[in-house]
Amino acid sequence: MLRWGDFDVWQSVGGIFRNSALVYAAAAVELLGGLAMQSARTARLGALLLGGISVVYLLFCLPPIARHPLHYFNWGNLFEVFSQLAAALIVLGAAPSRGPSWPSPAARIGYLCFSLCVVSFTLGQLFYLPLTASFVPRLIPPGPMFWAIATTVAFGLAAAALWSGRAALLASKLLTGMLGGFAVLVWLPAIVANPHSLGNWTEAAQTVAIAAAAWVVVDYLRPYRYAASSARA
Repeated sequence: MLRWGDFDVWQSVGGIFRNSALVYAAAAVELLGGLAMQSARTARLGALLLGGISVVYLLFCLPPIARHPLHYFNWGNLFEVFSQLAAALIVLGAAPSRGPSWPSPAARIGYLCFSLCVVSFTLGQLFYLPLTASFVPRLIPPGPMFWAIATTVAFGLAAAALWSGRAALLASKLLTGMLGGFAVLVWLPAIVANPHSLGNWTEAAQTVAIAAAAWVVVDYLRPYRYAASSARA
């Protein structure tokens, strides 16, 4: 955002406030929120800032959906942003004083919202399978279409695990790793090949942000599972 003076295209607001002070204000909020998330003492403040800016971005995702409600690409954009709000809700809902066996309602809502986002990721890849395959470097065996199908299935299995609660912690860990793999194997080479492309940087940042949201889900599930197992013992 600071480099191009424009909102990320995936946030459905590109061009609306081009070269506006609002672009830099939004970038400042994101930077401050990200820095605040690095400390346990200020994590909730960071989540509040990032969650708040995500709500703003979500509002900008609605007009394209209203104009073309059957175009799933617009819905995909919305759920990509929604995953960031879901992670912020989980962080905001963290309540150490209650103990790990008592997740707050806000954290639970955030978890369910993220699970819904994973369903959207599955559908997005399924509906645009050839496009998904086009992003996979051809040098990675056995081929782009194989990995497009395999990762779509992986998203679907992760969604089922998160919704059912069966192997949800493992699924969230594997999901985090898969998304991290996308960033390293797909978007890092794309940035190296064309560092002046806003689209490449946008997709890379988007992928890392969603991977971070999945990591938040891992942190949410780990103590809860430990507490549940202790209670059964």
